[in-house]
Amino acid sequence: MTNHSTNPVIVKLRRLEITNFKAINHFVMDFPQPNMADEPDIFAMGSQNGVGKTSILEAISVLIWGIFSSVKEMELKSDHPPPLSELLVRAGAEFALIQSLLFVNNKIYEYSIKVLLSGSIIINNDNMKECFPSEIIPLLRSLKKFFSSFLGYDTEPVILPYCLYFHSYRKVAEGNLEMGMLINGSKATEASKISVFKQTVLYALMNQANLFDVPDQSLSANVVDKLNSLIHFYADGKIDKLRPYADNTLEFRISPTHGGPSYSFDGLSSGQKEIISTLFLIWYYTHDQPRIVLIDEPELHLNLEWHRHFVQQLVKLVPENQYILATHSEDVFDSVDQDRRILLQRDQPSS
Repeated sequence: MTNHSTNPVIVKLRRLEITNFKAINHFVMDFPQPNMADEPDIFAMGSQNGVGKTSILEAISVLIWGIFSSVKEMELKSDHPPPLSELLVRAGAEFALIQSLLFVNNKIYEYSIKVLLSGSIIINNDNMKECFPSEIIPLLRSLKKFFSSFLGYDTEPVILPYCLYFHSYRKVAEGNLEMGMLINGSKATEASKISVFKQTVLYALMNQANLFDVPDQSLSANVVDKLNSLIHFYADGKIDKLRPYADNTLEFRISPTHGGPSYSFDGLSSGQKEIISTLFLIWYYTHDQPRIVLIDEPELHLNLEWHRHFVQQLVKLVPENQYILATHSEDVFDSVDQDRRILLQRDQPSS
């Protein structure tokens, strides 16, 4: 669920330095503050394939993940060969280093993570502990779950306190949700091949119907209203029905705006599912707690018309977030102000 703090902690990335991480030898980038208070905090990176855009986003997600670690050093373990350290450290190097300047409620902090080829990760976050409520720490997903999403074994986006990372292999998992998973949302989000998007929507629909005894009924109504505004815009319909099946699963159904039989959300095109789920999850996780939102290839599955207004939709949806995009789309790139975008060259982060 979202963090409903009355005094949210605002985290912004202002400088990033990467050494020997994945495809990157050495790379430094500043993410400037907007010139005016009402301007969006958004930055776009464009380039050809193989230059390092994705590695930059991955480095940022590793950086934010490490803020909330309760230990200084840990071993990187994986169920999948090769070892995680070999996937993160540039070939021929002994370590990878990610350094940053973070603004936390407008106070500057230096913070870094070092990954050793030998298999350890060293986290220098001592001066960050004062910034965050202690209850945030247990919300951090396990190391195994984080790197499962990060490395592409899981098609779900990476959801962290203060950061969302929508990687380029994301996909809304098809299929229905088991009713038993609604009893314990954490089991649903930890299970493989379970869509966080669908689980969130179904839970909100059940709450709105007063079928669950939960303390925040108003939030559920807001969730369904926001979802249906997106479905109306992109699919000319709304969700107002659930269909149960004999195998104890549920699906939610879309009713066309102008009448006709309802149909499954899975019946939408890949582009419709992608843009609805991405925008909805961004709103759901950030509307009362702004985060750093990383999106690799926001144009994924989208038609050219949607490329042109995607950035506008983002900043309209939650203008308080910091958005960092990596794109191949000229329309997405050009929709960001010239002083807030960069075209990466092969002699910068090399691969």
